[in-house]
Amino acid sequence: MHRRSFSSALFLSALVGFSGQALAMDVPELSGIREVFSAAVPAKYQVVLSPEMQAAETAAIKSYPEVQALQAPEFLVVVNRHPNVQSMSVVITDGKTVEFIGSAKVSTGHLNRKLYFQTPVGIFENKREFGNYRAEGTKNENGVRGLGRKGMRVFDFGWQDSVASWGTRGNASIRLQMHATDPDLLESRLGTPASKGCVRIQTGVNAFIDQYGVLDKNYVGSDTEAPGWVVSKIKKMDKYDGRYMVVMEQAPAAVVPVPTASATAQ
Repeated sequence: MHRRSFSSALFLSALVGFSGQALAMDVPELSGIREVFSAAVPAKYQVVLSPEMQAAETAAIKSYPEVQALQAPEFLVVVNRHPNVQSMSVVITDGKTVEFIGSAKVSTGHLNRKLYFQTPVGIFENKREFGNYRAEGTKNENGVRGLGRKGMRVFDFGWQDSVASWGTRGNASIRLQMHATDPDLLESRLGTPASKGCVRIQTGVNAFIDQYGVLDKNYVGSDTEAPGWVVSKIKKMDKYDGRYMVVMEQAPAAVVPVPTASATAQ
């Protein structure tokens, strides 16, 4: 895993690429995949990123050697942990071009609360040995389904360096995961920092990532070869299986919710 800040030159380079100067990838299903994401995620949880924010996220993605080394298009998740943004995007990239599929609200690490940690910045690989699993849908002592409803996929990125924002405050280590949250009690908090360090995502986003192989590249193989069983039995696509999540922090540049039907009518 690498941590990296990106320079103004990289940002400008990404902005040029985003404006259409870069060579397009051969992804004929692109518009269809975008439609599926839009249909899977309720409008109140979707966000629209400004061109400037897309360019910043593109620069962050393309700054990592792991991405630069890609030989073919694959899915990737990028998360902006800035407290005033709190968004994630599913993209397809071949290391040269980045195409955005859709964006939605998330919750990353809540600061200044006991037993809560900062979500680390960097590029993280969903490796097979980390062992993804599925939520059982059980409730904790507070009546909360912390990993979402039964069957939701828990994506594991292993132990990572973090910062504790409570007690003695300082360096810490957390098991970095991306997972759904309680659809009845906690999904409404998405869009604000609220997790213990993991990346919380909406139920529809979880299902899309699961069924479209967004983080499956290291999990393909025999169903009997642990943990291959965790791959969705109703998987819709494997052509662009990905493996990486990039977490960055970029101040808001006009990130807004998707207009609802009632708002559009006013």
